[in-house]
Amino acid sequence: FRSTRETAGCLLKGMQKTKPWVSHIRENPLLVEQDWGLFESLGNDDMKNKYPEEFKRLTTMNEHQGQFWVRFPLGESHFDVCQRVQILFSSIVRDRLGIGEKRSQHHQHQ
Repeated sequence: FRSTRETAGCLLKGMQKTKPWVSHIRENPLLVEQDWGLFESLGNDDMKNKYPEEFKRLTTMNEHQGQFWVRFPLGESHFDVCQRVQILFSSIVRDRLGIGEKRSQHHQHQ
């Protein structure tokens, strides 16, 4: 989560004028970098040399489906990342608007 924490620090620093909007900070596993699976920390040449069959399959799928949809072996596609981020953003908006709190309070009084 190091990179994510560094990004959060930069965002908070830039938001100092609007800081009252930030009521609390918590880590969320939905906001992590893309999981590259077998190809984590490898460049194209290393991927091709270390995992030739997986690299060939990835390349073929990329040609047919497009890189947005192709899932890395034991990892995620760009679409998967977008789904995770959408879930997180929806959660942030609900938290900010207090939607979950209202629902929880309603259920407690029933």
